[in-house]
Amino acid sequence: MTQHTQSRAFALPLVLAVIVIASILVAAVLTRHTGQSALTQRSIDRYKEHHAFKGVEEAVSSWLTRTTRITDAIDYDNDGHAFDIELPSGERLSVYFEDAQGEVLGRFSGLADTDLDDAATTVDNLRRTAHNDAPRFLRTEGPMAISIASAEPQVLRAACLTLLSPVNASALADELEAMQHNGDVTPESLNAALDSANVPQEDRARAARLLTTEPVLFRVWVDALPKGSDQPSVTYKGLCLASGGRGGARTATTVTRNSAFLSWERVVNDTDPRTMPR
Repeated sequence: MTQHTQSRAFALPLVLAVIVIASILVAAVLTRHTGQSALTQRSIDRYKEHHAFKGVEEAVSSWLTRTTRITDAIDYDNDGHAFDIELPSGERLSVYFEDAQGEVLGRFSGLADTDLDDAATTVDNLRRTAHNDAPRFLRTEGPMAISIASAEPQVLRAACLTLLSPVNASALADELEAMQHNGDVTPESLNAALDSANVPQEDRARAARLLTTEPVLFRVWVDALPKGSDQPSVTYKGLCLASGGRGGARTATTVTRNSAFLSWERVVNDTDPRTMPR
């Protein structure tokens, strides 16, 4: 083999090595660029979602300021629709409210001392009425009062057992379920139910703290609808605590505005559907 041939034979592996190293470096740069682009896009998305949330929060607070009784202002025949926001871009935000106060409060921080026993007793009673399903009927936010309109029978019976003997508790629970069925969940119908179940006057104040016809804890759904479309491009949901009302007399926090969002997130799939029919 000549010296020239040996040089070429030596150079070929060297060239291949350089090509491989260069390919690795290019791939690394592209990967880094792609990662930076994805990070930048996520930052932009977070920025947009943050401002979208702030806009919705202000709109909800403004709507609540003009609304005397939330449950009367919601269109339950239209999935709980409350109002729309028309954006300059032509996009529309449709805002829906859903009663989220129908479960038993399972976290007691911030409750008044007079309510602690009833709150704990109701949780214990829920284990008797719902058995292994009891955790499904617990919540961690909002006031102690249970919304009669959205509570399941197991929840209503647990609350009634806190107030009354088993026999009278069953009678009161029947009255409350009848209120639901008739769509007549009002303070007047609650008083009539307490009368029918022979709830003593001295227990009426406890009943008013444990049961409410005027919830203040709502799940808020926001559909972002592109211009000219009725199909949302994205949906958000949040947990909103509205100030005031009998259902919010005892909360874990003091609310200085007309609403306070306790959570806010983007709904990315169908694994967490809203409970009202779409």
